[in-house]
Amino acid sequence: MYLLLKKLKRYFNKISYYIPKVIVITLIVVVFLIFVRIILPVYRYSSAQNITPQFIYNLMLDKEEIIKNTQGRTDIALLGISGGSHEGSDLTDSIIYISIDYHKKDAVILSIPRDLWIPGLKAKINSAYHYGEEKKQGGGLILVKSAISEVVGRQIHYSALIDFSGLKKIVDLIGGIDVEVEESFKDDKYPIEGRENDNCAGDPSLSCRYEKLHFEKGWQHMDGEMVLKYVRSRYSSSDEGTDFARSKRQQKVILSIKNKILQFPYYKNLTLLKNLFSALNKTVITDMNLAEKITLVKFFLSLNSNNMRHLSLETGNNTREQTAITKNYGFLVNPPLWKYDNVWMLEPRTGNFKEIQEYISCQISNTDCKISP
Repeated sequence: MYLLLKKLKRYFNKISYYIPKVIVITLIVVVFLIFVRIILPVYRYSSAQNITPQFIYNLMLDKEEIIKNTQGRTDIALLGISGGSHEGSDLTDSIIYISIDYHKKDAVILSIPRDLWIPGLKAKINSAYHYGEEKKQGGGLILVKSAISEVVGRQIHYSALIDFSGLKKIVDLIGGIDVEVEESFKDDKYPIEGRENDNCAGDPSLSCRYEKLHFEKGWQHMDGEMVLKYVRSRYSSSDEGTDFARSKRQQKVILSIKNKILQFPYYKNLTLLKNLFSALNKTVITDMNLAEKITLVKFFLSLNSNNMRHLSLETGNNTREQTAITKNYGFLVNPPLWKYDNVWMLEPRTGNFKEIQEYISCQISNTDCKISP
């Protein structure tokens, strides 16, 4: 019995000697695994996305060094596509050029007509994303930025493309938006998704492919579906059926979304904030890293509406009925159909983009620019 107890004592002495070492080794292994599985990937991702202590410092102090710029201005292309599987689903229905001065909290916003002919592309500007993606994945944004740069005469630093289904989801997440409809209008040929190839049981008018829309003048509360119809409608018999009017509606909706987002106390609803970021990540394709996204979102949410100058490129109203005071020649013209194989097109009235570039440059550098169409 004595010998057995003596052996057990020696055994437990050995165990007690090794236990601290085992615990230390185990802790080292656990820390190493945490580092490899969690900390290292987070560090690599943060570094790749430029989320550094310097970024946080600059963001808190509202410094513009975080984002690319040329002489203090950052130029962005904001694009919208219809998405889906129908023909033309990756043509950009919405093309908006934005130039911001981060330090001065100033923004110039220009809608570019989708039917504008781009000589360097040898096609309409709305096809740039399609052709770029045909060549290589990710080439769409590169080619769009090049096409827009040809129009405005400035380097485009960033681009972001949103599928309109994503726009619908974002509007629904924030509970809809209030939009002021300037003029009542109807659209009897709004395409119904999924019926693009329906033969309508032989109906020659193919009316089953379309929905009839009506928008009443005044303030209207719109959900995501109605917002989508409002920004995409293009077959009204009134002036609202023009691409120019549609571009103005798109700018108005963007501003309404911004204003609605600012009304939310997100610290009380973190789930909504998470869902918004999730919706944006799923529906927005961009060449910005996370640090640049955060910086630009912060800028736009803090931007005062009075510091946003909205521009457009139009054909003007140069008719005999116009007086010398109200006459607006516009920067664009509709060339004869034969010039582009019977395709309706827009091009600069002067034959090149120099006049448009001078106008944009003036608007960017001078809030009281006197240049007009």
